[in-house]
Amino acid sequence: MALHAAQAVPEIAVSRVRKSQEEVTGKRTREGEEEGVQEFRSSGVQEFRSSGVREFGSSGFRMKKHYFVMFYFCCNLLHMAKAAKTFKELLVWQKAHQFVLLVYPLTATFPVSEIYCLSAQMRKAAISIAANIAEGFKKRGASDKTRFLNTAQGSLEECRYYLILTQDLGYAQTSEMENLLQQVSKLLVAYARAIEANRRRA
Repeated sequence: MALHAAQAVPEIAVSRVRKSQEEVTGKRTREGEEEGVQEFRSSGVQEFRSSGVREFGSSGFRMKKHYFVMFYFCCNLLHMAKAAKTFKELLVWQKAHQFVLLVYPLTATFPVSEIYCLSAQMRKAAISIAANIAEGFKKRGASDKTRFLNTAQGSLEECRYYLILTQDLGYAQTSEMENLLQQVSKLLVAYARAIEANRRRA
């Protein structure tokens, strides 16, 4: 009996040691898992914030800025088409009138032989751009307005050719006037779209 009890003591001690080791191992495992989670939270999230968010921030900001510029431009066009009280308040007319004022001194330098030809044709076409914008402004229907703007666009293309011809004949350099004419062309298209948009919303 005493011998059996003596043999049982080491087994109990070994069992307790094993249990203690398992507890220590389990504790270390849990601590390791917690450390791993903590490391993931601190490094992974930080990496996402430093790389992913930064990458989105750089591209996303450009996208937001791009859409904002487009939205602001469209709002200005709608405001221009809706709030102007006279044609003189339209930016497209102001640019077209500026072009006319440049055409007159340009054609005055042409040879005398061009008085009844290129000089007269260019002046007439330039005037037609601004005049059709002004005339279409007071038309009530959107279709009438856009019809006059379309006529103005046709006269604009006529002037574009006259500028090319002027330069090719060696009469003058017309690159700056061509750039101004291109601005008028873009404004004409945008103005017509704004009128059409107002018609659809009405």
